[in-house]
Amino acid sequence: MTRSTFAAPSGVAAIRALSVCSLVFASALLAAPAAAQNDTLTVVNNNVGIRTDNPRNMFHISGGANEDVFAGVGLNPISGPAFNFGYAGGSFGRSAGFFNVRPDNSASAPNPSLRFFTANNPAMIIDNQGYLGISSDSSFNPAFPIHLASGAHVTTGGTWVNASSRALKTGIESLSVGEALETAMRLQPVTFAYKANPEDVHVGFIAEDVPSLVAEPSRQGLSAMDVVAVLTRVVQEQQRRIDELAERLEEVSGE
Repeated sequence: MTRSTFAAPSGVAAIRALSVCSLVFASALLAAPAAAQNDTLTVVNNNVGIRTDNPRNMFHISGGANEDVFAGVGLNPISGPAFNFGYAGGSFGRSAGFFNVRPDNSASAPNPSLRFFTANNPAMIIDNQGYLGISSDSSFNPAFPIHLASGAHVTTGGTWVNASSRALKTGIESLSVGEALETAMRLQPVTFAYKANPEDVHVGFIAEDVPSLVAEPSRQGLSAMDVVAVLTRVVQEQQRRIDELAERLEEVSGE
């Protein structure tokens, strides 16, 4: 076993953050020195340890289960600009971790931001407002709390909005009354509960059973707007017929 020991700076930081389940995306880090368990940097069998004499993996920063410990990359991990990541057992309880891009008054929106890549391609961004954007375009900036490159998004009020601009569509044709009526008559409304929560009863449709006009290719899910469009055309036709019958009745009454 090979062991090397070096002097290392001590101290950890308290963390103020917004928690997302057990993973925490921190919004600020405030310096709060605390007593270190071990003030050495140790190398054992090519494993590097900070505050531990027995590093368990290639890079191990040790801390107590109820302690705050973080590492930083950048100019200044306390005042920024920098990216910090670590363990927030003291601030949020055991097994809470965090990512944080420090505030930077010189940054331009959407920065400071946290960006995720896969295979060298951009996949997701969390911007300076905490908005989440999902896109393979590195210039995409989310304008809503959750914003997809397609235009679909969640509003600040929590409503899901489908992308529906004419600019995004092709092959636009009017839905015929006959097709709408046939589809509506073949829809089979049911009550059901999801197996994951059998006590919560819903009303809706079964994806495998709906007519092909409103079915998803996988037949594992449904788009509510597809069903709404069909029912809208049916109601419009019914109203047209009601108006027509009312006119005839009025004519008969006047004779």
